[in-house]
Amino acid sequence: MHHWKRLLCLILLISIPLVSAACGALNANDGEPEASAVPVQTLEVGRGDITRSLTFSGQMAPISRADVAAEVPGKVGTIGVSEGDIVAPGDWLMTLDSEHLRFQVEQAQSQLDAAQANLADAENAYAIARREVERLEPLYQQGVIAKQTWDHAQDDLKRAERAATASAPAAVAGAQAAVQAARQQAADARIYAPIGGEVAALPVAQGDQVGVGSHLITLIDPTQMEVVGLVSERQVMQISTEMSATITLKAAPDRTFSSTIAHVGSLAAPTGTGYPVKLRLDNPDGALRSGMAVTVTIEVERITDALLVPVDAVIDRDTLPAVFVFDFEDRVERRDVSLGLSDGTMVAITTGLEEQEHIVIAGQHFLTDGDRVQLSEPGGSS
Repeated sequence: MHHWKRLLCLILLISIPLVSAACGALNANDGEPEASAVPVQTLEVGRGDITRSLTFSGQMAPISRADVAAEVPGKVGTIGVSEGDIVAPGDWLMTLDSEHLRFQVEQAQSQLDAAQANLADAENAYAIARREVERLEPLYQQGVIAKQTWDHAQDDLKRAERAATASAPAAVAGAQAAVQAARQQAADARIYAPIGGEVAALPVAQGDQVGVGSHLITLIDPTQMEVVGLVSERQVMQISTEMSATITLKAAPDRTFSSTIAHVGSLAAPTGTGYPVKLRLDNPDGALRSGMAVTVTIEVERITDALLVPVDAVIDRDTLPAVFVFDFEDRVERRDVSLGLSDGTMVAITTGLEEQEHIVIAGQHFLTDGDRVQLSEPGGSS
């Protein structure tokens, strides 16, 4: 009996400390468990330059271009150039064979010859009529001849004078103009280069029949190009002539060219899609060709020595912009900031931050003010 009593006392002595420890552990878990640290990456705030640019699309075109058209109808005769040839202003390009033009010149010349002969006859008749009046005048005054004879002689003189001084010279002038016009038309059958440059297009061949206005040849100066594009109403308010621009070929993004704005249109394009803008640039090696698609980038604003942070580091940008500042222990502070110029990647901070402070640039969207964090970027300190 005493044996069982001693065993029971031993069990109680062992159980009491265990029960007390268990109760203590339960009491320790009655409070709120501490949140785990949020992994973040940080960046030291620094200064730099920031710009804002606008872009628009455009196409290359030669500044100097001439589309030569036929001024007279005819058949394409001799062609003196080929596509790709370089010509100087005034160089002969081709000739249109026009038999009727040669006939018109001959006919006009014949009419001029006749008019000049008629003028000579009229002048001779006027001289004869004048001498006749001079012969009859003293006879009429002496009463030797009748008044009718005298009046008839005067009428002949007036008619001869009108023919010699008015109608016959007018006929000669008209015939001369007709000859000049016919010769000009014949000269127009010979086609000359109005500008110097490259033969870019030659859509006709020898023997083709062409009419007035038919396209014969296109000349361009490939050494001077321009970019023609359209900008929106918002963009046109931000640009002006002489502003610098960078032109990038869409087919070769690694090829860029510097230029300046030469013209900003005052009238919207007929299509109503924007305002025309032209930029000019040299093309000494001929790498740029008409019709190439390009992107134009124009710097419209620049701030130097600005306090810069990544755009994505700013939360609530459209309402109450803020960033999380790391305290170099294990906590972050939500800091309201004022935003300045942005280029889409970086944004200038005008108030709310100091240079060399560290802000959260990854993980910020999972934070609230005062959260505990753990740096996860390579080389970061906790």
